[in-house]
Amino acid sequence: GLVLCENGRTRYLTGYQRYHSATQLAPAHAVVMTLDQGPILMVPRHIEPATGDCAAERVIEYPLSQADKVAALADLLAELGLADECLGIEFEFMPHGFARALGERLPKVRLVDASPVMRGVTGIKFPEEITILREAARIADLGVAAAIEAAREGASEIEVGAQSSAAMLDAGAEFVNHMTIRSGPHAAALFPLLTSRRLAKGDCVQIDIGCVYQGYVSDTNRSIVIGPPTPEQRTLMEVGQRMLE
Repeated sequence: GLVLCENGRTRYLTGYQRYHSATQLAPAHAVVMTLDQGPILMVPRHIEPATGDCAAERVIEYPLSQADKVAALADLLAELGLADECLGIEFEFMPHGFARALGERLPKVRLVDASPVMRGVTGIKFPEEITILREAARIADLGVAAAIEAAREGASEIEVGAQSSAAMLDAGAEFVNHMTIRSGPHAAALFPLLTSRRLAKGDCVQIDIGCVYQGYVSDTNRSIVIGPPTPEQRTLMEVGQRMLE
């Protein structure tokens, strides 16, 4: 059997995920599968109305406290005949305390890492997935174009990021996955956040953005110069491009 909690994997299997920006929070939902049953989606009671369009065989309540979550999950696993079987969980995602409590509740279960299996499965893209990925990338290109248009002397990083974000959302993105406009010293240091720093003539500006479209993520990075580039800047851009190619 498998117990999966990470947002990308639960959406891959059922179409359901929680907030895009909360991927690393303690699991608020879970998907359970066996060789011949599932996916079974476990969500809190107040979330159940949002699961009507999901591709789950069953949707059952997942309580709010960790102790009650463990108990509900253990009961389901026992019902499915997995109380003394091999169970795949996400070692790099499921909190250690949760996994330990589940193991104590089902002492005959052998816990193994499900992540290698899931990485192998999701690494193979079907044609319809490739179509969605291309659209996510196209939307990111629109975000880059909007950022370049807004990146004028005197504009702040936040203002440029706002224009870029709006362009991607207008084009159909369901979420701005990341938005970083790094100018001047921020570009060299890979500064992580948008700031009120205003772009100045001669600045190198790094546009590092991406969006989510139907659950698939794009990620694009472009560099520009405010005003005409110096010979040194042009050389650095050309060298960087050749390295990339």
